[in-house]
Amino acid sequence: MLGVVRVRIVLIVLVASLVGGVGVNGASSQTSADCLASGGDAQEPYGPTDITAVSGNQTLTAALNPDATVTVFRWPSAGYYDQIKYRTTDRAEPRMGAQVNEGALIGVAWRSDGDPDWEFSWLRRWPSRQRFIDDDGDEVATRFADRASGLTVTVRDVVDPHRPVLLRRVRVQRAKTSGVRQVRIFAFANFNPVISKTQRAPVDDWCTEERNDDGATYLEELDAIVSSLSGVDSSTGEESSVSLGIGFAETSKGHEVGEDTYQSSVGGTSAYDDAADGKLSGSDQASGQADAALFVQKNLGRSRRAAATILMAAAATEPLLQTVLARVRADTYGERAAAKSRWWRTWLSTASLPRSAPRVVTRLAKRALISIRQATDRATGAVATSVSTQSPVATDRPLHAAYINEALEAAGHPEIVEVHNFTLARWQASSVSKPPGGETTPPGNWAQSYYTDGVVASAVPYEIDATGYGIWTLWEHYRRHPNSPYLTGVYSAIQRAAHYLTDDPPVGCRDPATGLHCTAYEEDSESPERTLIGAQGAWLGLKAAAAAARARGTEEALVNAQRWDERRAELDAAIRATYLDEGCDCFTRDHETGGSLLWPVRFVTGDEATAQAEQNLRHIERAMAGKETSGSNEARAILGSAYIFEGDAARVERLEDALVWIASELTTPSTGLLGEHWELGPEGANDPDFITKGSQPHNFHQAMFYLAALKVYGSTSWSD
Repeated sequence: MLGVVRVRIVLIVLVASLVGGVGVNGASSQTSADCLASGGDAQEPYGPTDITAVSGNQTLTAALNPDATVTVFRWPSAGYYDQIKYRTTDRAEPRMGAQVNEGALIGVAWRSDGDPDWEFSWLRRWPSRQRFIDDDGDEVATRFADRASGLTVTVRDVVDPHRPVLLRRVRVQRAKTSGVRQVRIFAFANFNPVISKTQRAPVDDWCTEERNDDGATYLEELDAIVSSLSGVDSSTGEESSVSLGIGFAETSKGHEVGEDTYQSSVGGTSAYDDAADGKLSGSDQASGQADAALFVQKNLGRSRRAAATILMAAAATEPLLQTVLARVRADTYGERAAAKSRWWRTWLSTASLPRSAPRVVTRLAKRALISIRQATDRATGAVATSVSTQSPVATDRPLHAAYINEALEAAGHPEIVEVHNFTLARWQASSVSKPPGGETTPPGNWAQSYYTDGVVASAVPYEIDATGYGIWTLWEHYRRHPNSPYLTGVYSAIQRAAHYLTDDPPVGCRDPATGLHCTAYEEDSESPERTLIGAQGAWLGLKAAAAAARARGTEEALVNAQRWDERRAELDAAIRATYLDEGCDCFTRDHETGGSLLWPVRFVTGDEATAQAEQNLRHIERAMAGKETSGSNEARAILGSAYIFEGDAARVERLEDALVWIASELTTPSTGLLGEHWELGPEGANDPDFITKGSQPHNFHQAMFYLAALKVYGSTSWSD
């Protein structure tokens, strides 16, 4: 599929900029070949995304895999650094190729009365089931069971609503027939403290992990193992620091600061290996690559139950970390989980939801909104495309932001959109100012993606369709919530972008020979090209820019409005002359491009629109029948077609079936996260097993699903 192939190409271009780079400690960066997963396929060139659940509070974001291993630990917000060491290489390998001591794990040791020896196991070796506690929140429950010992362990994970702490409540229960009387609960973490990033290549927190660690120390007064790092962020030249800690809410009974022998060639013992006998050696410190483990001991009395709470925290400095841990230890897990539930329900109370939709559709619609908020930076409003590290897309991408802003508007949070749009306007390249790393971005455009602080994250200097979508999202917020201060704040960015779409080269991107846009980077393109993708984005932007100019109302603005309308008319004629496909009576056979053509571009109406909408659904209905082996972005096609099929009951029913298919088949089992693309599993067409792949939860794709569900089913309020 078009979307699948394009994503891989752009990631290779993005990481290629690392060649010859220098990291925070002066070490040479790895090359693009080093970042490529040796067993990765076309959809997962940098390793598969090992995420089935996410909890976060807009400062700390933690992601889990099905075995409750913490695979992502982002701080100070989702668009910054992943602070846990975890790197996958191949979906077919154990742990998807990650080393055995990567991530943050939980283990248990047990023994019967009078038995001096402990048996031990990491929970990920036991059969497990995972779910979100509530569709309206992000507390995660993972249940493990072991027949041999008669033990059942339930792990509940939630990030505190107000503090950068992941709380992990571990509850152990023995069967009546079990002889186990004592248990030890082990907390293990392989932190990867990161304080620096590279302009135009977001890979420092996964591809170059070997240069980040600066050792770890057990602090008795804190009863926690702490990993800290300080230095200079090479992308900005500014000082940066982080302090990461793991401990229990209660007093631990043993600890080990180990050497990460799986990452480095130095001698010593990994804390992961040290735990194998159910004991820990008590080492207080390790330099360089390090990992950490602690345990508490519990008796399984008449109740046959025991519990403990693990704390994983992040802060800028060790004193701040100490304050964070002290405050969260003052409350119980139940109190913090209840506070988080209230935090979510308050935020969701303004949201529109699909009316009378099947639960699986409503569940994914809610998860889309929750995922977007988790990935939103509180200060800038920047929204990461995903919290995942692999693929490395935890950055704000203006093209995706346009759709995500629409979802936030429907969620009843225009205040976030407004902050986000002011940030986008500030990040835009101009003739006098460009963000760090954006030297090759033409004035009036945005780079493909940005870190949360505005440093350019992608090697692709701009995307011409994103220029149009950028204008559109800046205007759409004003159209819904007209106020002069807002329009004044973003109008210069709208004007610069519209001039670029209107003017001839070298200052603009109009092609005098064809009336189309110039050859340019387009969505996920490997190199500059000229297709309907860029043309329709430019058409949309010019329409929005003219409306904004008329609202602005000055003499200069009104002159510009007329000029931009004329340029859009010229582009309209060129699109029809170049891209109309008489074979299908449509403009494109690609369901993704065709979806956008119908909404938000709205280029065609009447019979032309109906023909395009039908074309968009062909791929989806073939996929539902098991006749396609892979795909991507089906919600984009459904969203566009929903605007055309509105009021046609038979056709709307087909869209409903497609949404149910996406929500039930193309998401992570039990937890319902949607990735960027999917493939058909080994069962084949007669009993299809669909695997969601690529940066789940993918906020761009989930936002389009949410918007499509509202359009197809109609909307009702969350409180209803």
